[in-house]
Amino acid sequence: MRGKNTLFPTPSEPTADLIEDPEMLSGNAPHYFTMPLSSPHFTTKIISFKEATDHHSNIAHEQTELPYKKPQYYRGNMLIANDNGEEITHLIVKLSPLGFAQSAYAGFDFSTDFGGIKVHSPGFEFDGDDTEWQEAYPVYSLMYAPDEVTALNFYKKYELSKHKYLPEKDNTFTMNTWGDRNRDSRVNEEFILNELDAASRLGVTHYQIDDGWQQGLSQNSSSRAGILWDDWSSDDWKVNRNRFPNGMEPIAEKAQSLGIQLGLWFNPSKKDDYAAWERDKSILLELHKKHGVSWIKIDGLDIGNKRSESNVRQLLLGAIDESGQKLQFNMDVTAGKRGGYFF
Repeated sequence: MRGKNTLFPTPSEPTADLIEDPEMLSGNAPHYFTMPLSSPHFTTKIISFKEATDHHSNIAHEQTELPYKKPQYYRGNMLIANDNGEEITHLIVKLSPLGFAQSAYAGFDFSTDFGGIKVHSPGFEFDGDDTEWQEAYPVYSLMYAPDEVTALNFYKKYELSKHKYLPEKDNTFTMNTWGDRNRDSRVNEEFILNELDAASRLGVTHYQIDDGWQQGLSQNSSSRAGILWDDWSSDDWKVNRNRFPNGMEPIAEKAQSLGIQLGLWFNPSKKDDYAAWERDKSILLELHKKHGVSWIKIDGLDIGNKRSESNVRQLLLGAIDESGQKLQFNMDVTAGKRGGYFF
């Protein structure tokens, strides 16, 4: 879609109200994908997920519902429908951020009635720019499988066709410097050199130097000087010489000698919907080139609109492409509005 969104009411539209409780919604809400059911006698299973793992231990939730003649609305990223007593299973996966991390989220993702299944909240902003296209969140749909396990295996094959499994990149055993719960108070050259020896004995493949290696200290720092989070300068991403007087070279050399991939922490600047994404991409590429870092933990994301989504995508995909596919990102989902597990 390009220009003003007149099809899908959103919370940014003056007359639109956010649906806090989908069960209170009545009538037909606009949708952008539908899958008909051959009969009303289907059981639907809706699976929803949570990020912000600092606040949630149970990240997957499942509810089972029967369609009704009037639309019933649900939140979630995955819906499985099974014809009771028959070997007919349908699957729909909404490839979007989770819940309210979506752009222009209406408060629900799926609806069912006797006629079928509908997908809602495509992510279109109300005041779209006439010069820019807005892309709806993709939907994976499987019209037929004999059972749920087969349906999910088809979806798994689809994901593996998009993201080829590479054991050296995907099968990782990672150690993090914040593992002792002392935040960044231990992040220094001596501590990390000692930890690399322990990591090697344990068989660790990736060693993640978290928040605290950089010159600009974050608001999560154990130091009172730490105030940064939403906006950073280029100088903030230089090595902290008080903690690493010899730079990152001794650590990078030791990690390489032990066969351990070295990782660093990075928090992109959020100001003006990640407007500085090109500068941040250059910073990531410089860290890769100068320190041999191929593993970057991306933290602090707070998306929620199309411009943020677009700029963050350009930042990450651009860095991967310009590094010759050598950079890879470990996406943090502990807090904020992140990309979730499907986006």
